[in-house]
Amino acid sequence: MHIILVQPTRWHEDGLRNFAQIRAELGRSELGSTATSLIVLPELVGSELERHAYEESASDLALLFDAWVIAGSHHVRRGGSVFNSGVVVDPRGAIVANYEKANPYGVEVDSGVDPGSGSASFEIDGRRVLVMLCADFWFADSFDGAGQMDMIVVPAFSITQRRSPDSARALWAHMAVARAYEHMAFVAVSDWAASSSYREHRGSGAAGLADPNPAGPHGSYYSAVGPQSVADFPITFDLLDDLRVNRSARGFVRGAD
Repeated sequence: MHIILVQPTRWHEDGLRNFAQIRAELGRSELGSTATSLIVLPELVGSELERHAYEESASDLALLFDAWVIAGSHHVRRGGSVFNSGVVVDPRGAIVANYEKANPYGVEVDSGVDPGSGSASFEIDGRRVLVMLCADFWFADSFDGAGQMDMIVVPAFSITQRRSPDSARALWAHMAVARAYEHMAFVAVSDWAASSSYREHRGSGAAGLADPNPAGPHGSYYSAVGPQSVADFPITFDLLDDLRVNRSARGFVRGAD
């Protein structure tokens, strides 16, 4: 499987412009996407788009690159309330899952975004993927009842209150590694680059992949996307399965004797 993390350089109020920017950046990357590729977009890529326009943009992207797409999110209005909501699209362009942010954060609360229904899960080739939006990843109870997953995917728009994004990036990396080892799953985080901003709040550029059982004595538990706008992470699940067997044998799992 290939996990393709997108970290665009600038966020726009116009959601269609964000999707166009991402299409262009993916095209320039010349990635060899396949039906087992998973493209992960950052939070609020769709900004304030109407639901049909957001879903159509996500489906078009999946069809264009023949890949699964976790389409970040947008603000959707429903029943007089506003939710931070996103979709998962399969390579045929069909929507297979919906998720919402259960813990609106900071500026979202101030602008009237309401708590949504939370995470969603789906399967690719028998491997279970759990999707949750940004701040939800930081709440332990977001994982209650989730069961065993093979990958945790987090579309984010991390922001920092400091002059440098370094501390926010470090916190995201540490949390991703901790969650990966705790839940014995890969953790993939998409984000907006530090050159972006959201309502006068500077982005952090914290995108990357956490591996709970990297190969070799010097394998990295966390690989940051860094200054790139697109990064391709090929992953296999053999070492992940080995970790689960090893931890079970040592009684280092919930429910072990």
